[in-house]
Amino acid sequence: MAGPASEARLDSWKEIAAYLKRDVTTVQRWEKRETMPVHRHIHDKLGSVYAFKSELDEWTHSRHDESERSSAIDPGPASPSISQPTAVTPAARNRSTILWSLTAAALTAALAAGWWVVDRTEYFWRNPLDGAQFQRLTDFNGTEEAAAVSRDGRFVAFLSDRTARWTCG
Repeated sequence: MAGPASEARLDSWKEIAAYLKRDVTTVQRWEKRETMPVHRHIHDKLGSVYAFKSELDEWTHSRHDESERSSAIDPGPASPSISQPTAVTPAARNRSTILWSLTAAALTAALAAGWWVVDRTEYFWRNPLDGAQFQRLTDFNGTEEAAAVSRDGRFVAFLSDRTARWTCG
């Protein structure tokens, strides 16, 4: 599909990119993915290409017409082969919200169960004298204080002022 000899010809990727006002990698991608009309010279050098301005103009117009038609029907991307960032759909947002809600509910239930178990057991914050019954052990005159029970529970030591001076009883 060679154009007439008088037609303007672009003889490199750089000239094609400049004509389309894009960079070289973009026009190479268009040639590969969107069948942009680029011709190759028949020899060993693979980067040697040429294109006709009239064919590029026709391709550009057909591409714009196709994108306008598809956007009237579906406002999605004109070419599905070019990866576009995907928008988060409401359904995906709802699934994410439900997942976070279930995770929060499970965590709350686990914390409540843990608190219930800890509350029912005898931990160090419980008062050791809670429910204790007290009984007087001495009938000395004066004051007795600072009592301590031995480890085996058989003896009690305390301070007393029964002789007008503090002694260990």
